[in-house]
Amino acid sequence: MGGDGGESSSTTTTTTTNTSGSNAAQGDNNGTMISGVNNSQITVTDHGAVNGSLNFAGDVVDKVLESNTAANNNVVDVANNAMSTVKDSASQMAINAKESMNFAKEMATTTITGGSSEGQKQIAMVVVGCVVVIGVVFGIKAWKS
Repeated sequence: MGGDGGESSSTTTTTTTNTSGSNAAQGDNNGTMISGVNNSQITVTDHGAVNGSLNFAGDVVDKVLESNTAANNNVVDVANNAMSTVKDSASQMAINAKESMNFAKEMATTTITGGSSEGQKQIAMVVVGCVVVIGVVFGIKAWKS
């Protein structure tokens, strides 16, 4: 088998110095002319354009998320209101159905009894019973006399 491998590392630095101090422009002359280049520090900047773009993109994402959250909340509110309305309608329909069944029961009872209710039948039976008792009492008195 193999032996232990070693580690190696190398760094190369190249420094170039332009000692001519002049630069010739050719073609359409676009670009930058620099003179006196020895010991000069040149800084190139985007003047914050990249950071501004990133901030803008972040703001857009935040606004989109806020808008989507508001839209989703509105959808949930509409759905909850619709379910509440359906529930209320179903409850009212159940109440109406119960009242209709009670009305139908009363109509059937009226039809069967010929228009008399059970209470009227009982009153009639009490009156007939009283008339019979009175008749018997008068009959007994008449028979004794």
